[in-house]
Amino acid sequence: MKVATWVMGMLTLAGCTVAEYPYPNAWDALQAASPDCREILGTYADRGESGSAGSGSPSLALQLFGPNSDWQNAVGVNLSFPYEGALQVTVLGKDGPILSRTLTAKEDEYLCRNGRARIRGRRWIATDLVSGRQTVVVEAAGEARYLVAKVSEETLGTLFVVVPIAGTAQHWYRFPRVAQ
Repeated sequence: MKVATWVMGMLTLAGCTVAEYPYPNAWDALQAASPDCREILGTYADRGESGSAGSGSPSLALQLFGPNSDWQNAVGVNLSFPYEGALQVTVLGKDGPILSRTLTAKEDEYLCRNGRARIRGRRWIATDLVSGRQTVVVEAAGEARYLVAKVSEETLGTLFVVVPIAGTAQHWYRFPRVAQ
C-alpha cells in the first residue's frame, strides 16, 4: 500500500511545461524567401541574440547539435549546399573547422519548405537531475544581415530517474552574418 501511494505521488509530480515566445516586434519582419532556401547560405557568428529578455547570447552550434557537441569552442557556423536535398553545416573554431555534418532530406534532417530551411535533430540529454530524449527543429530564414531561427524543442524524460517529465519550448534567435 505504501508503494502504491508513493507511485501515485510521484505521478502527480510529473511535469509538463510549455514555453512559447512570439516573434520579436523589435526585429525586422521576415522577408519573402526563395523556394530553394538559398538565403541561408553563408557564414554566421556562433553567438547571437535572443528574442526573449534575459536569455543571454545563444549559440547556433548548440541549437543545431546540442550540449554534447563541441559548441563551447565555436566562433562561427557555415551553411552550404553540397548537392540537391542536402545541407552542409560546418562549425568553425578559432583555428578552423571543429565539426562538419551533411544533413539530408532522405534522413529527415533537412528540408526546404516554403522558403524556410527546416533542420531537425534528435539527441539524448543527460545531466545530474534529468535524462531523456530531445527533438529539436530549427526553422531558419536568411536575411541580409542575420540568420533568423525559430527553435522548437520537445523533451521527454525523467527527473531524478523516476519522475516523468515532458516539455516543449519555442524560441526566436538571430545570428549575425559574417560572410556570404
